[in-house]
Amino acid sequence: MLLQPLILAHLAGILFFALLFYTFIPGIGAFAIRSSWRKFRHRLTEAAIYTPLDYRELRKAETESSVEKRKYRFFGHLQAMQGDNTIWVSDGTVSVSADLERVFVYVLSEESSWVDSGYREYPVQPPRKVLWEKISSLPEYTQIFLSGELEWRDKRGVFRNRAEHPLLVIIYEGKPQNVLIRAVWSGRQKNEYWNSLTPGSLILGSFSLFMYFYILMSFPKLLLPAVIALSLSLIPVVPLLPPALLFYYYYRGFWKRGRVLRAQRDLIRMPLMHFHHQAESIETNPMLKQSVLLKTGERYLMTKFQSLEEIKSRADNGSIHFIQPSLPKKLIGHTYYLFSNEELQRPSDPMAEIIAVPGSPFLLVAECEKLAARYELLGLGILAVGIGITELLVFVLFSFLLV
Repeated sequence: MLLQPLILAHLAGILFFALLFYTFIPGIGAFAIRSSWRKFRHRLTEAAIYTPLDYRELRKAETESSVEKRKYRFFGHLQAMQGDNTIWVSDGTVSVSADLERVFVYVLSEESSWVDSGYREYPVQPPRKVLWEKISSLPEYTQIFLSGELEWRDKRGVFRNRAEHPLLVIIYEGKPQNVLIRAVWSGRQKNEYWNSLTPGSLILGSFSLFMYFYILMSFPKLLLPAVIALSLSLIPVVPLLPPALLFYYYYRGFWKRGRVLRAQRDLIRMPLMHFHHQAESIETNPMLKQSVLLKTGERYLMTKFQSLEEIKSRADNGSIHFIQPSLPKKLIGHTYYLFSNEELQRPSDPMAEIIAVPGSPFLLVAECEKLAARYELLGLGILAVGIGITELLVFVLFSFLLV
């Protein structure tokens, strides 16, 4: 009578180890990484509505007391390095310094994050995130983007990192006009489950369960939990075994489609940050041309067109980014919206893109988000089924071998 509760206790312990090392610990890392990249994209798009720093704004910052009015963005090149944590950045007219102590710097390589696939294939890798103290040196004229709070200290402007107003620093290649769209498009990890905690956790989980199996084998009446522990110790390699390998292939496909949809959602949402106060009027008056005033003083328009051909014939076709979401055709509109300046060209502001999307951009953002979640859940479900079937086969095999 006491044997069954003992078996159940061991099964609970085995399940605890499996969930802890295979799910909980890697999950903590996954949520931390996803949150980190979400904050990066938010800070990047938020920077687009900050005031560009020029000489006139630099003089205003000297007397400005409002923190909100001291948020600026600045494109420049490395001019000099002072001490361990201070850099000087210049755009040829204005020079400012930045205190980078304990600041993460994002390195945006043009080759690794820029694609010509029409935004249908996910980029190779996200920007490289490096703590400033781990960067040994940088060549002069390295291109740098700064965004955050500007302090006036010792008769000079200094970008400072604060917990409530983090400093965003991007080292980039290519043109400043491409920094926003490239970073938003590639600013997420392909699979957050595989993070710095995952390898050690999987190894420790597999070893712990194998040792559990080894100990239980000393008690013949506990053969069932022993075989289960041995079977679960192989979970790290089970996805690479048949038939789980086939399920893993389909999981990768659905997961990638979900990732692409989320990246497309972010691209469509990018110009909408300028129009979020007018979202309700846009939905109720879809024929109305909407416009806002950018921080550079230029007017930014969202204009509805009846066809893509009309946009191509009237707008600056060579610079338009056409975002075609990977949605079912029934969810793609027959009309197009173009974000541009009044001349239907790209605005002079490097943080304002010229983008065309099929249908209501607000609706497309919502549909991309819903379908991405479905693809990701479907992929995880398929992977779980594949692992479950393979684990069952492994359990049966070990049962025959150990009985």
